[in-house]
Amino acid sequence: MHKPIKYVEKGLSLAAKGAWAVFDSLNSIKPNPAFTPKWSELPLQKSWQKVKPPLGWPRETDSLCPNCVREARQSIVDGSPTDRQASIDLMVSQLETGEVLARRGDYGTAAEHYRLALARGEPLVASDPSYVYFRLTVASASTQLAQALLVSGDAAAAEAVSRRAIDLVEAASAKDPADARLRFELAMAYATMGDVVSPPAGSNSLVTNGNEDGSARAWYERSLEVLNELRASGRRAGGPLDHDEPQLIATIERKLIHRR
Repeated sequence: MHKPIKYVEKGLSLAAKGAWAVFDSLNSIKPNPAFTPKWSELPLQKSWQKVKPPLGWPRETDSLCPNCVREARQSIVDGSPTDRQASIDLMVSQLETGEVLARRGDYGTAAEHYRLALARGEPLVASDPSYVYFRLTVASASTQLAQALLVSGDAAAAEAVSRRAIDLVEAASAKDPADARLRFELAMAYATMGDVVSPPAGSNSLVTNGNEDGSARAWYERSLEVLNELRASGRRAGGPLDHDEPQLIATIERKLIHRR
């Protein structure tokens, strides 16, 4: 036999649940306005409005002020044009923003950010041609800009940008052939050029510009050769791009098979 207090507690618990159900129903019909803090232009979201960010790498989240960081960096550069670190930060910020937009399928806006990254990167390369990081970042921005332009239908501009990326990385890689980052970026530039010069759908031609050296197949073979060399040498082990390598090799191999 339970003590009387147990029945009282059970009754209060049921009454509380009932009261909450009634309150929740009424609140869903006419909810109170959300609170707007002083630091935000928008009100805080209700619990039912909140969503979880998609899992994966790299993690992407929506900011209350997505342009604040870039605007702050730009103001620093405008106020002190000789501040090289601010220019580097702005270049990387524009490049990473372009990458996020490209993954979301917004290639037009992504191309604009890649161009802004190049606008910051080219003077840095000119100021210190021996600094590999500048060449590597500009080459990466060029390669990704070419990909975005190609998806947008501007093959002529994509080819010019791809050749610029290849020239940059080939020159840097020749000076330091042991740098796996440069070799990997060179493979990406070769593969992108292969996409650029690929014949239109339904065409049997494998050659552009009248010679085999300019064919899509030749560019893919160059890219695959570099990637296989990196894999065989073990220089890719544990690297930040190591997770992408098997998928990229398989993709390029499929493109080669398609053209044989």
